[in-house]
Amino acid sequence: METKRNLKYFTAKGLSPLSWVGIGFIVLGLIAMGISKDMGMLCFIIAIGCFVFSVSGTAKETDIDYQVSEKIKDLDERAMIKYEVYEKDFLTIVSPAKMFGYDYMAKDVHFKHGTDGKNRTSAYNAIQIFYTEKNLYVHGKRFSLINDTLDEEFGGVFNYLDLDHAEYVEASLPLPKDRKVTYHVFKIVDNDGKDVISVSVSYGADVDKTIEEINHVIRLKKRDAGIIKD
Repeated sequence: METKRNLKYFTAKGLSPLSWVGIGFIVLGLIAMGISKDMGMLCFIIAIGCFVFSVSGTAKETDIDYQVSEKIKDLDERAMIKYEVYEKDFLTIVSPAKMFGYDYMAKDVHFKHGTDGKNRTSAYNAIQIFYTEKNLYVHGKRFSLINDTLDEEFGGVFNYLDLDHAEYVEASLPLPKDRKVTYHVFKIVDNDGKDVISVSVSYGADVDKTIEEINHVIRLKKRDAGIIKD
């Protein structure tokens, strides 16, 4: 994880000091061109070097996205190994699900609206969900993009009869100058009203489908156990 370059991406505001030096050399180059073309060109070359070094020290949005994808690409495999549950154990009426997104609930998280129009934070989380006959398995990973020491796994094994429902709620992250950004949180709630899973994920039709499927399986299992009636 390129934490130093990532930190610069999330904390940089405006032009970097090295970029301002580059601008200074451009101005000097324009002035010097009237005296000596060679001196002017030298100033321009130095200015280009300043801009190049300035950019190279900061992660690009594509760099951030690539690092994230590498961290979560084998989440399903790690989940199966951790819980020793495999495809032969899965329910056939629903399929395993993966949800992921930038983590807005992490402590001291940095936020940035990218030049590509996407919102990102300095933390990320993802969960893998498996359904078996008796239990719902959730394996999650939460990590920081700017601090290698903040990398954890979470989740658990939940009996369907102990769960109430899954849902998707809207929340907001305060930003400077009285601004805020809206994000969404996927939750699994137990019979006592406690959130056993709470993770901010990117919105999409797959999230709605997963919530519908979890709630459907919970209802089926509780109906089969005689806890609820149709």
